[in-house]
Amino acid sequence: MIISIVVISASLLATWMSVNVYTPAVFFNLFCCLISAWYGYHAHVHKALALAFFNVFAVIMSPLLILPEQKTATLMVMLLLMIMFAGIAVGIHKVKVKE
Repeated sequence: MIISIVVISASLLATWMSVNVYTPAVFFNLFCCLISAWYGYHAHVHKALALAFFNVFAVIMSPLLILPEQKTATLMVMLLLMIMFAGIAVGIHKVKVKE
């Protein structure tokens, strides 16, 4: 439980830093996409959705990832976001099947 709070707090701090202070902090949010997919896959849907909100917000607001000449970085970010939401979808399916 405490580890989840620390991860979500660190993701929120990295989101704030990537927008205002230190733009490469968005890479921590990209790593948190995988953590969010893991939470979602193991049916911790609320934690996964909280992390997903911060991660998507950081990706959208980061000036480092929106550059049009970085096609491979944009593709990598889109792939990570798809993996994250696929993991969350599998977790939601697991919760619905249990009920």
